[in-house]
Amino acid sequence: MKAPSTRASARPLYVGLGMLSKGGMGRVELVVRREGPFARLYAMKRLLPQLLEEPTLRQMFLEEARLAGLVRHVNIVSVLDFGEDEEGPYLIMEYVEGVSAARLIRSALDDGVRLPVQACLRIAGEMARGLQAAHEAIGHDGQPLGIVHRDVSPQNVLIGFDGVTRVTDFGIAKALDSASKTTTGILKGKMGYIAPERLRFEAADHRADLFSAGVILYELLSGARLYSGHDQVTVARSILDDAPPDIGIVREDVPADIVELLFELLAKSAEDRPATAREVAERIEQALTTLAFEDGPFDLSAYLSTRHAAVRDARRKLVAEALAHYDAIDSSAGEPRRPRDAARIAVLGTVIAVGAVAALALAWSQRAPSGPPAMRVERAPRIDSTAALAIVPPAPALSDASAAETEPPSEAATQASLSKSHDSDAEQAGSPVRRRARHGARARAAAPRPHGTRTPPAEPRDQTGMWRRY
Repeated sequence: MKAPSTRASARPLYVGLGMLSKGGMGRVELVVRREGPFARLYAMKRLLPQLLEEPTLRQMFLEEARLAGLVRHVNIVSVLDFGEDEEGPYLIMEYVEGVSAARLIRSALDDGVRLPVQACLRIAGEMARGLQAAHEAIGHDGQPLGIVHRDVSPQNVLIGFDGVTRVTDFGIAKALDSASKTTTGILKGKMGYIAPERLRFEAADHRADLFSAGVILYELLSGARLYSGHDQVTVARSILDDAPPDIGIVREDVPADIVELLFELLAKSAEDRPATAREVAERIEQALTTLAFEDGPFDLSAYLSTRHAAVRDARRKLVAEALAHYDAIDSSAGEPRRPRDAARIAVLGTVIAVGAVAALALAWSQRAPSGPPAMRVERAPRIDSTAALAIVPPAPALSDASAAETEPPSEAATQASLSKSHDSDAEQAGSPVRRRARHGARARAAAPRPHGTRTPPAEPRDQTGMWRRY
């Protein structure tokens, strides 16, 4: 086998353009890699400077790099590179131009509308496919990794303007072979999406992610928070004690099969949930096929491009301005990274040729091999509009990686606007999940609807800003 070449090759530069998001543990920046005519945008994730010396957080960051780098799927935000420089370790991730599920729901709420059922199901179906890829991922040795995401939430589900949904942020994911250990009595994840078994500090597997996915699907369809309260204890108690709600009561245009699926996903016991994310995806896709036959196919990309065109165009303009600003700084510096025109190359070639003729032997005898230069991360000066440069990163990050979030209202105001949509007698003995699902399906089937029409949603009496929690 031929040995790999050891010739020196220049490493690419990642140039910082602006901040995408910042959370309690890390930040995500928009960066560009420029090599001659080649230019591509990426999202760079780093730990906050004050946390670099924390061994536990550093280990979590390295674990995220390891796990996310092993999961390759169209519905997962890809981690493409990992490195470390004077600012600490960093991840280079796929840059997703789009919006998060949290922003999508809030935008529909602000406009006084509900998301189309087909849009909700397509997002949820691809989210399930992404989780399936993570749950079924294998290591380089061919052994299952047993990954559990543990932070499936609307902020970590990104919907690109290309119509593709991607799951992101494996920052607290857990694998069977993970070197990091879970601290007893410490919960990781966003309250309101944590499965009951995790709240009880019981052993949890991939079905905990399916509970979280069920909460997101319910919120996409209803436009309201499912589990909310004055404090985290109240939210946790609601997850543990409240019966799974009937989405069919909130929206009559939701297919009966999806109503039953939601009952199963939101079951308090993991044993009552679907066995795998693959099963969830297949059931959602089957319901989508039926809806497409009845109502016609739904183009999610066109829907996003129509409803969020202003946001998309504004972000693209900011990116273009940031690139132009960097190019101006780079040109004025007088020290380009590469020769940029044929004249420089010709002059350089002439000098080398003359030198070679004059001192060929000396040049070869004293020439020292050169290694590849270390990868660097350049940064352009901050642009004034970085606060508005809220472009969706794949970022874990990223809270709402797609945009800067406004301050949420008080918990009291949120709770005042919350209305529960489930019956108080749902926790009777037996199997309430499937019994209520079948009952709801029969009740809706008894009311015929004209072919090809959907029942308009009722006025959202409880949708007065509760989503501003995001």
